[in-house]
Amino acid sequence: MKKNIKVIKPWIINPFLLYIVVWIFVLFLYCFSPSKYSFLPTIEFSVFIILTFLFSGYFAIRFNHLLRNRIFTVEYCKIPIFECNLMLLSYFLEIIYTGNVVIVDPELRNSFGIPVFHVFIYTYTIYAVVRDVYKFLIFKKKTLLIIPLIGFVYFILVFSRGAIIHVLFAVSLIYFATTRLKIKNLVVIVFCALLFSWLFGIAGNIRVGSNWNDSYLIMHLCNIDGDRYSLFAPFYWVEEYIVCSVRNLFYNLNYYSVNYNFVEMLYYLLPEFITKRIITVAQTPYLITLTTYTLYGEVYISGGYFGMMLVFLVHYYLCKIFLRFSNIENFKMLIGCSFISIIMILSIFGNMVHVTSFLLPIVFTVDCKFKRRGILSINCK
Repeated sequence: MKKNIKVIKPWIINPFLLYIVVWIFVLFLYCFSPSKYSFLPTIEFSVFIILTFLFSGYFAIRFNHLLRNRIFTVEYCKIPIFECNLMLLSYFLEIIYTGNVVIVDPELRNSFGIPVFHVFIYTYTIYAVVRDVYKFLIFKKKTLLIIPLIGFVYFILVFSRGAIIHVLFAVSLIYFATTRLKIKNLVVIVFCALLFSWLFGIAGNIRVGSNWNDSYLIMHLCNIDGDRYSLFAPFYWVEEYIVCSVRNLFYNLNYYSVNYNFVEMLYYLLPEFITKRIITVAQTPYLITLTTYTLYGEVYISGGYFGMMLVFLVHYYLCKIFLRFSNIENFKMLIGCSFISIIMILSIFGNMVHVTSFLLPIVFTVDCKFKRRGILSINCK
């Protein structure tokens, strides 16, 4: 059984465009943050971010042209017995090797699994779950939920909230890019987003030991005045999680001088599973520990604006290399585009190319076929 899907809204999985949209949205939200911790961006940063917008905007237009109205064929396959058994065997071996699971013993968070092998099976699981969840949305065959169920159980056992969020984001991006949405669908999406944000804040209150309606901690941590028992107050958790990284970045730009160190700068330019074994770096200073400092905050201390530009180019070339080695006719390319788009969206929180769990799933979406085109160009035919 096969079905053809058409890319109706390529901008939804356009990593270059999403970089611009997310940064503009967060900077806009930062301007209206109720927190008393407010730092203005430096002139140098303003010039830097505008240059990255112009650079990204040019390739966003070309990327849209590449995928607009392109048709992909998705094939329904029977239960992949071998793949299921291989995944289950891999999980079993990891649990036997470690002796426990993270959800039972949280101290295993950084040591669970068989070294190197764990990275492979973890990232392949993310890819396989995204692939089959989207196919289920197309074909409505319950057998396509077998691997996603196995994968989600694994993510729960290793207590990987990041993997679950990664899967939900990726599937949503592909689905919305290939589906015509009506007004009522958009209303439902906005309502669900607001409800989730409010419940996220309620969960934050409970997690820190407060009553469900007591938002004292987040308001105190971020220096926000107001009624901590207000029904609106839980939204501060989401708002501050979003803007706090930018605030920490501006704090570093304004109050810390650059101490150029090529080795430390290199640490943030390569995947973490490589650099953490050979390079040790000092903790990057920040104002509020709620989140990090965007993809630029860490490398700024050791590389300044030169290092920041290098990090941006690493993200850019990740997109270009993916396009060069991908088969434009293969459905897997859409999955890869969704993964790279997630990296660009989450760049507002940190350097996701540096984080292994976000980078490696892309490998499984590439056909490894050389294209007769330069790495600096996109074939828009």
